Amino acid sequence: MLNITVKSDFNEILNDWAEKSSCHDALLELDNTVYTVALKIRGNYRRKKGDYSFPPLWLKFDGIQINNTIFSGYERLKLLIPYFKTTFNEQDI
Repeated sequence: MLNITVKSDFNEILNDWAEKSSCHDALLELDNTVYTVALKIRGNYRRKKGDYSFPPLWLKFDGIQINNTIFSGYERLKLLIPYFKTTFNEQDI
């Protein structure tokens, strides 16, 4: 497990639940090093805005910036965020 900090305008991201969401600028900090990354909403089921508190995200890297780091070889990673449903239906009970 990595202890990272991701900073971005999450209000902007939370207002971008469209099927074709945009990439949003972000900063990722790991071991006192800051990387420029992009965040994009991913998935289908959990991206239903009314049902979940936070959408699943892609973390997209700038390839040159991450050479010779723990992220080398990756263009993007799924960012796993704990979430909870805000609404329930009969199938959930």
